[in-house]
Amino acid sequence: MCRRLFSRPEGVSRRCFSTSGSQGPGPERRRRIPFADCLAVILIMSGTAAHALSEDNWRPSPAEQVAQGRAETERAIEADGQGDPALALIHWRNALSFRPDHPSLILNAAAAAAQAGEAEDALDGIDRYVSMGLTGAIAEEPALASLSATRRFHEALRRLESNRQPIGRPEVAWTVPLPGFFTEAIAFDPAPDDLYLSGFQDGRIVRFHGGEASTVHQSDLSVLGLAIDLPRRILWATASALPEARPATAERKGTSELIRYELDTGQATRYACTHEGENQFGDLGLLPDGTVLISDGLQKGILSFDPRSGTFRRWSQIELPSPQGIAISEDGQTVFVADYAAGLFRLSVDGGGWVRLVGDDDLTTLGFDGLAYRHPFVIGVQNGVRPQRIVRLELDTDRPRIISWKVLASSLPEFDEPTQGFIRDDCFVFIANSHWPQLGLDPDSIAGLSPPLILSVSID
Repeated sequence: MCRRLFSRPEGVSRRCFSTSGSQGPGPERRRRIPFADCLAVILIMSGTAAHALSEDNWRPSPAEQVAQGRAETERAIEADGQGDPALALIHWRNALSFRPDHPSLILNAAAAAAQAGEAEDALDGIDRYVSMGLTGAIAEEPALASLSATRRFHEALRRLESNRQPIGRPEVAWTVPLPGFFTEAIAFDPAPDDLYLSGFQDGRIVRFHGGEASTVHQSDLSVLGLAIDLPRRILWATASALPEARPATAERKGTSELIRYELDTGQATRYACTHEGENQFGDLGLLPDGTVLISDGLQKGILSFDPRSGTFRRWSQIELPSPQGIAISEDGQTVFVADYAAGLFRLSVDGGGWVRLVGDDDLTTLGFDGLAYRHPFVIGVQNGVRPQRIVRLELDTDRPRIISWKVLASSLPEFDEPTQGFIRDDCFVFIANSHWPQLGLDPDSIAGLSPPLILSVSID
């Protein structure tokens, strides 16, 4: 969830993982918490704006790989500024060795290859980017002009245009009558048929039942992640100071809390986190024993909360630059975590070990926000690419590998930064319009935003 705990350097678009608007993460997701490790720069290649970059990576740790990829990115930009495309290409390729499925790096390397006279390598990079289903402004990029007379380039543009077409026909599960409500997460209580929504701009937890929406808890922070522990009848919520969403929380930056809401009595208990300094809670997941797992953007990892002792601790030693959604296997032994900049990870509950999930060259695992799991699939909301989409990933049962992937919904007119969701029956139910990109609008414009739209798409 924290979708992004990203902060952006001056003059750069809010989501640090974009490429000329082609895939970039949208608003710093949220999580908006400024995510200090996210590097986004506008690369000027031969006097033309190329692609905004970000970070990501894997061994020896995701965060360390981010730093190495960032260093190579800076060297590539420096070489390009000195008019040395051949040297820039070396550094773009080095950056890709640390972040092999980063769309912006793929395009930047292709542009450098074109300028260095390596047309076939440039076209290979463009073909790979297009095969990912993405929609960058390739045709308008002057650095690629030398390729414009080739048949492969025009075929890539044709396929790129196809990537822009809507995919999927989700059904409307709920429309919540709250125009202008900014929501990050949803949770469902099937017994009374109650839907809960988190409000990251106004700090509310809202219950929607029988066509009516009511506030069940008001926080002075931004409410982000939600998860329901059905056996224990508890709704858990994360809340964090997000000045970009709630300016009044600016003086409380680094403050986060976990909210426990008793579904049957309406009693709410707040647990302030004081774990090792500043915190930025985002998404959460629940283990079978009731332990709450929380993605923390400022701690760069996953924390756990023990409801019995009321204590927080670091749950895994994996260091992640921008942790987001958490999903847990049916047997409770495996945890899946999305990192906006580093990809998807599988963690063991017993040993705490971790491994990055990888797929074929036509898949990028970056930019995922909310996750859900149903064997053998991870369903993810990939709002950090363009077009934003809902993706089903089929996992190998024996190896940390994604063996196939399918877009369930993409480029739909209803989308205004989809975020979180859950599996219900054989469908993935998700928020279509969180309105993160609309933060900062004047009150009248906010009031005119569409009410929360919850869509349902088959995972088959």
